[in-house]
Amino acid sequence: PLNQQLTRRKKLQGSVCPRLEREENGTVWSQVYDLTASVSAEELPDRVIIRAEGRLCDITHHPYEGGGEYALQYELSEEGLSVRGGITGGRKTGALFCLPVICPSDLRPIVAGGNALMGGRLRVTSAADVEYLGPVFSLAPGFEAADLRLRPGDDGSFAFSVSYA
Repeated sequence: PLNQQLTRRKKLQGSVCPRLEREENGTVWSQVYDLTASVSAEELPDRVIIRAEGRLCDITHHPYEGGGEYALQYELSEEGLSVRGGITGGRKTGALFCLPVICPSDLRPIVAGGNALMGGRLRVTSAADVEYLGPVFSLAPGFEAADLRLRPGDDGSFAFSVSYA
């Protein structure tokens, strides 16, 4: 603890890792705790596609017993980043995609339905509603971010993009 920044705003501390997660009975089940996930990458002339598959796990790396299998595809191109996929096994509702967007805390996003605009420059467009939970600060990289959450459709799937406005 003596080798990190100290903050007096402990309520703002959190992760800036984009992730799929579900909270149930006080336990967070997340893709970032899945040590057995498979990841593949494909480089095409105009884009890079990364696929991740696995199972939501708790902080001790135990898999979610109600299913929790997921598949996500990230596509990075000149137009921006698009993400689609979601929960593929078990109960498909209840998971969220957490999308922290690095920005200073005084740069509050404008959120309307499935759109969020950050500083008039960066746009998040989602098939479902975007929710802004407030600023979050991560000690390890020392970044502030706008904590955005995206809810899946009824089938448990997500589809959103991040691009310059």
